[in-house]
Amino acid sequence: GGAAAGGAAARAVAARAAAEAKAAVLESLTAGDELCLVRAQPSQHFTAPPPRYSEGGLVKRLEQLGIGRPSTYAVILKLLQDRGYAELVSRSLRPLPLGQMLTALLTSQLERYVGYEYTASLEAKLDAISASDLDSAAFLSEWWAEFHPAVDEVMQADTQALRETVVESLAWLLFPGEEAPADTATGEGGSEGGGEG
Repeated sequence: GGAAAGGAAARAVAARAAAEAKAAVLESLTAGDELCLVRAQPSQHFTAPPPRYSEGGLVKRLEQLGIGRPSTYAVILKLLQDRGYAELVSRSLRPLPLGQMLTALLTSQLERYVGYEYTASLEAKLDAISASDLDSAAFLSEWWAEFHPAVDEVMQADTQALRETVVESLAWLLFPGEEAPADTATGEGGSEGGGEG
């Protein structure tokens, strides 16, 4: 009701004021300033990771998104584990650091090419090729002409900047209080997830 909305608005104003006060203090500092610790406040923080996909749950989600085919699902699951992107723990796929870093890098630098819609559209084109409705050489030539420059751009990018981008997008894993993005490689994020499907 109105009281709840008013309380939320008051909390938002207070949070904004606190953030502005912190920013003002930080802006007044310069490199080399000596600081003294006034107070240390330990806090214990427990978080629950988002629910993980089971192998069956991931296959179901891929089917919903139009990604992969029945003949490729086992290969996809094996590849995720063989390459060290994920591991199977208690029937749930758990992302490994390499998988999380690769996901962060690809989604920040080649977002278009790892998006669900793009991947599903490629699947449809591959189906058209297998049905002889689309010329494979023409398709691959067109696709490569678009994809290759995008990869070259990432390969030429500043390594430190790429590293910072990856760390920034994984902040939710590294720092308490950061919000997990929706639909991460760990599940679907938030309070819902891939579940045991």
